[in-house]
Amino acid sequence: MDFAIFWLPVIGGGVLWAIAISAWFSTDKQIPAVWFAFGGTICFLLTIALQVQLYVATFVAQPKIDLEGPVVPSHFRWELNAVPVFKGLNDQLMAGQSTSPRFKIRNTNSIFAADLSVEWTAPFFDAQQIKSSSAQLTKYIGNVTDAQFELRVPTATGTTWPITYGPSLRSTLSIPFLNRPVDTFLPIEVWSRAMILLLARLPDQPGNEVFDIEFRATVSWNIPDRGKPQVFLVVAQVRNTKRVGDTAIMDADVNFTVKQQ
Repeated sequence: MDFAIFWLPVIGGGVLWAIAISAWFSTDKQIPAVWFAFGGTICFLLTIALQVQLYVATFVAQPKIDLEGPVVPSHFRWELNAVPVFKGLNDQLMAGQSTSPRFKIRNTNSIFAADLSVEWTAPFFDAQQIKSSSAQLTKYIGNVTDAQFELRVPTATGTTWPITYGPSLRSTLSIPFLNRPVDTFLPIEVWSRAMILLLARLPDQPGNEVFDIEFRATVSWNIPDRGKPQVFLVVAQVRNTKRVGDTAIMDADVNFTVKQQ
């Protein structure tokens, strides 16, 4: 790219000027020589303009974005005859309601950022392969396709009723203007895709098993122009908290850590 931006216009301008000089002194075609010289001059001016633009884009101050994980851990619980619930430990919600983990996004530079987007990416996996390799998952997952998977919720009577989740790989949230810390969220549709990994790995027996699920959050902005996107690795550390005698299918704490890449 640097070669294309700098050397190609320079080489083109030099070639055109060489032809112009040769035509001026070696022939009587001064008018074509003038046009060749004009074209070479345009190439040189284009080189200067591109270098100035590149310099401004490279050295002009840009926002510095930080993404902070939730202060309070989240909790995942799945009881008989109820949908899985995912919420903060201190959240007061109606029965069956869930909330997305709240992240704090801030700009630590004096340069304001506008027209931001936060693209969340769920972990990639082959749902069919995971289902076939996990005896635990087979008990609760019904039909699996590229577009969705079906969760069979056991009831107290021993029957099941299905809930369909669309395993979205990506979801984007918008922030019009960032001049102070604001809240952003892990989209529930992205978490629902990761939940199939949680169901596959979280044991249904009491214990203290811990494992990680990784997400990516890419923050980009349009103003100022040509801002380089900042990518964050978001790790959900899942710890089995199910106790002896607990009738729930699954119970776990989820802590989030964030690291810029």
